Amino acid sequence: NNNSVAARELLLQRLDHLSLAANQFGDAGAQFLANALASGFSPTLRLALRHASITESGASLIASALDSATQPRSLL
Repeated sequence: NNNSVAARELLLQRLDHLSLAANQFGDAGAQFLANALASGFSPTLRLALRHASITESGASLIASALDSATQPRSLL
């Protein structure tokens, strides 16, 4: 419903740190994140991905998406 969409948008506008560190995010999660970043989702100032089970392939996808993004300003 419209209230859910409005709440989600408000949350994303206020999100300044997204930590996905120390979990099994993996390359599937990296692909999802890369797609989101490429479609304009970039509200965070810091993005933490260390120890998130992402391989070089997944990291490459995220790096390519971040190449054109204005944020995050810090990648951990």
